[in-house]
Amino acid sequence: MKIDGQRAYKMARAGEEFQTRTKLVRIDSIEVEAYTWPSLTLTIECGKGTYIRSIARDLGEALGTGGMLTGLVRTRVG
Repeated sequence: MKIDGQRAYKMARAGEEFQTRTKLVRIDSIEVEAYTWPSLTLTIECGKGTYIRSIARDLGEALGTGGMLTGLVRTRVG
């Protein structure tokens, strides 16, 4: 995602503050595969353009714990 022509992840790593646009995405399913505090493994089926890192961040924010990815595996495209 770009903001004013710059990649958002580069701005974030540089410590810059910015606002991202809200984007509608399609989530077909979310399944909990494993959970051992503090790690949660999910399988997510979603539409194109879905940022899984954003789902992790938003889920952690909703739970009041913070959230991030330690791994991401794409199992299917198309």
